[in-house]
Amino acid sequence: MTMRKNKSKYIKRVASADFGRIPTRIESRRKVKLSAEKLFLVITLLFGTIMVFLAPLFSTGDESVHIQNAYYMFSSKQPSTMRSRPDLFKYELEAISPTDTSFLDTKDLLLNKVDTKGDGFKINLINKDGSTYTSYIASGIGILVARIVYPSLGVMIYFSRFANLLLFAFSFYFLIKRSTRGKWILFMLFTIPFMARVYSPSYDVVQYIAITAFVLNFFELYGMKSIREFTKKKAFYFTFTVILLLLVKSNSKFVLFMLLGLPMLYFPIFNKIKKLSFRSKSVLLIMGALLTSGFFFIANLKFNLFQNISHFFNDYLNVESFGRAQRILFQVTPTILPSFVNILWVFCLLVVGIFEVNRKWSMWTVTVSVATYFTNWFGIYLGFWIIGMVPAVELSGRYFYPFMVLFIPLYQRMGYHLNIEISERKIKQIAVISTVLVYLAFIITVLYRVVVLNVTPLWSNKV
Repeated sequence: MTMRKNKSKYIKRVASADFGRIPTRIESRRKVKLSAEKLFLVITLLFGTIMVFLAPLFSTGDESVHIQNAYYMFSSKQPSTMRSRPDLFKYELEAISPTDTSFLDTKDLLLNKVDTKGDGFKINLINKDGSTYTSYIASGIGILVARIVYPSLGVMIYFSRFANLLLFAFSFYFLIKRSTRGKWILFMLFTIPFMARVYSPSYDVVQYIAITAFVLNFFELYGMKSIREFTKKKAFYFTFTVILLLLVKSNSKFVLFMLLGLPMLYFPIFNKIKKLSFRSKSVLLIMGALLTSGFFFIANLKFNLFQNISHFFNDYLNVESFGRAQRILFQVTPTILPSFVNILWVFCLLVVGIFEVNRKWSMWTVTVSVATYFTNWFGIYLGFWIIGMVPAVELSGRYFYPFMVLFIPLYQRMGYHLNIEISERKIKQIAVISTVLVYLAFIITVLYRVVVLNVTPLWSNKV
């Protein structure tokens, strides 16, 4: 009897496709002492703290713009130094220049104070062009503290980086802890793909939090049979995640498309359709085809949709026309590391994603989830064309990294059908070792590029 009780501790149930019914299969798992979320927190804070100070000032990508916006969020009157974008941008150009290896005078940036006399405290949430500053909440607070401690450009950058790091680490810690749909796959997705933003004052941190919070909450709501099970607590958190999406960049809203794959919404509709007569189904099909055709016709008139689809295929499926941006679009690991590192890490990600949790997600939900990823991809691409920018140049992998969680239902459904069991201890080893090795390789490469090669440490200009 005692052996049965002890054995039950290591049994992990796998949810079925019946949305809440008793699972049809179980998997034995060895209990892992150090949880995924705690390990994530420790590794992220350690790596992030190292990179906050190891990354040269103004070198983390558009850092001059991020610093200016973060400063303005809590400023009543920006000093001329923080108000002039060209003055800040010249530092960034020097920091990331592929030819100038002198880099910035860090000591000068740390010691020379910015004249903040007459600048008080004021909360600015809306920019003059209508965009919001809410994504700079953490880095803005970091700069506000730096203004009190020592208001130099260098100190403000370090404080804003570290504030963003804390927001990133603890937010994703709680997201992993709250999840019941596989923690080690989240451990991997929240580390390497996001590593360039861990030590940056960028708005991407808040955007990544908003997107992943919404998607992971969708995974938790998946098991609900009807809207009646939608409690006040669940409704409050769902509303919170939607509000977050509305406050960040526009492309984040594409993830709302996932709601079409929520069983409690589509299941009653599908059941009613099944009960319809053949004639009624035929009429419904014709109406659907007409509405779809009308949508694409109007979209083509307004956005030149079909021509842009042609451009999209030429830019991303025609290897002969690939440029630098397209070749590194899906390189999740930093571009200063060899491509085989990216291949090995992605392979480990697939192993963890497929074999950690076996869950028979409905095919409709899997389809909608994957379709949401590609909707985001094409939506951003189309958006760049609309505003007059070249997507093949501007579109980078960071726009897709938070949407990688959308493939989790596909991975877990594959694992369900493959029916291959790997112990949780092995899953943890694969996730942790592959991630830590990439972190170490990155840190060593950064040091080698600075000390030996004397080139830009974080940027690869010859990919």
